[in-house]
Amino acid sequence: LSLHPVSVLVLKVNEVSLGIEVRGEDLAVALQAEELSLQQLGTVGLWQFLHGQCSDISFQESSALKTDHIRPAVGLRFEAGPGAAVHSPLATQNGFLHFLLRGCDLELFTSVLNGLGPFLEDEEIPVVVPMKIELLHSRITLKDDIPPIYPTSPGPVPITLAMEHVVLKRSDDGVFHIGAPAQDRPSAEVPKSEKRQSAKEQMFLVPTEEAFGQLVKELPTLQKELRETKQALADANQEKDRLLQEIRKYNPLFE
Repeated sequence: LSLHPVSVLVLKVNEVSLGIEVRGEDLAVALQAEELSLQQLGTVGLWQFLHGQCSDISFQESSALKTDHIRPAVGLRFEAGPGAAVHSPLATQNGFLHFLLRGCDLELFTSVLNGLGPFLEDEEIPVVVPMKIELLHSRITLKDDIPPIYPTSPGPVPITLAMEHVVLKRSDDGVFHIGAPAQDRPSAEVPKSEKRQSAKEQMFLVPTEEAFGQLVKELPTLQKELRETKQALADANQEKDRLLQEIRKYNPLFE
């Protein structure tokens, strides 16, 4: 047990806000943190870690500046229910996850990434959860902390990934798509569901008084559209019944 190696990564978040919104069958849980830092102990012995004998390593400050309440360093929002259908049809059943990482400079060891594999394994095939991951003005540096095979090897060079704005989406079929944000694409390529979304700065917060007031203003228009849709559906059903009656005049056995 004392020789069993484990990879240790500790995340630290400051000034965390949590909001839960329930409207009928719709549920939304939003979490945001203004600062994010991490502590990596690398690969250490399990017994050593459990008894707190690891060397004290200071936290990396991954957020260069302290952000305000509208621009969080980390944002997480999960939606479920009929209202989540604006993201994807499967989201009504399995939910929709939106994750945002902004202005962070992280340094990760490869041993930490290798340790995520067994951590994510399960005895059952996991359900597909549609999601959207956004990385804004962030840098991720990967360092190989595995001992080299040859003693004279200088070791691998760290790899740094700098991202201005990258969007990673997971569709209902489980496929991940890497693309640009909506404002960087031609208007013809932007889905209507993205055009109707609120400003990006407000998406992780439970609606504020101003945002709620905007929703109240849009309510009559939405109610009118709903009435028109219901009327169109009723007219279509009446036309369907009329056509069925007309067909049965010539073919009584038609079903």
